[in-house]
Amino acid sequence: RPSRLGRTGRMPNLSAWVEHLPTDIRVVLLDVSDVETMNENEVLEMSALAETLQRRQTSLLIAGVTPQRYEKFKRAGI
Repeated sequence: RPSRLGRTGRMPNLSAWVEHLPTDIRVVLLDVSDVETMNENEVLEMSALAETLQRRQTSLLIAGVTPQRYEKFKRAGI
């Protein structure tokens, strides 16, 4: 289904995105409800994002998590 931005829901390049995030940001809210599928590489990228934000002392809140996706995140340590 199209996202609010008119695109099919898929994950952006989180590694590139976090590099442009201002350093004074303390909380990031990531809504994954429009992401139709999330493969293992994308879960690993989410894990890398969480680690990067933790080093920056920035909290990551994830909205729109299905029970299946929760289990994937849990296994990845997110």
